[in-house]
Amino acid sequence: MYRQVERGFLAKLDITMPIIVYFQYNPQSLTDKMTASYNSNSKNGKDFSSFSKTSQRKISFQVIVDGRESSPSGIMPAKDSDGGITPELNKYREFLFSKSPVSELMSGVVTIPTALANPKTIFKFGHRIMECHVESVSVKETLFNSSLAPIRAEVDIFLVEERETNLGRIAHYLNRVPYGI
Repeated sequence: MYRQVERGFLAKLDITMPIIVYFQYNPQSLTDKMTASYNSNSKNGKDFSSFSKTSQRKISFQVIVDGRESSPSGIMPAKDSDGGITPELNKYREFLFSKSPVSELMSGVVTIPTALANPKTIFKFGHRIMECHVESVSVKETLFNSSLAPIRAEVDIFLVEERETNLGRIAHYLNRVPYGI
């Protein structure tokens, strides 16, 4: 029996016009990093270390955006009039900003917004669901069409988990995300 592969996604839902980006191809690998710090102490002439705190959890991964073909689940990236994937790449960039003219991003023309507060994002990958903010997005365009519009790219995404997560809010947001893909 054939089972459709679940797609991971990023969703920014607490804004006027929600943005949901399903990964055309799921990442091949994912790095989940957290560090601990310790204090050096001394008592009765003996040195010892004690746990202090943990850092924020950071997750990084790379997704491929390919405008030449749809993924096995039928996901095709948004394209501009030149057949390039700039509008799809701009969706990923949009996660860095709290306010940005989505119509400009979708058209491929980007005006850097003045509001740089990083909004909360929902990251879902299999059973992993977390509220986070996107720390950085790095786009490497790897293939171009005859108009020099990018048609394939590697997108590196770096997330930082929110320490104060509201599970009720995440459930509310996830109810707004269509799972038919």
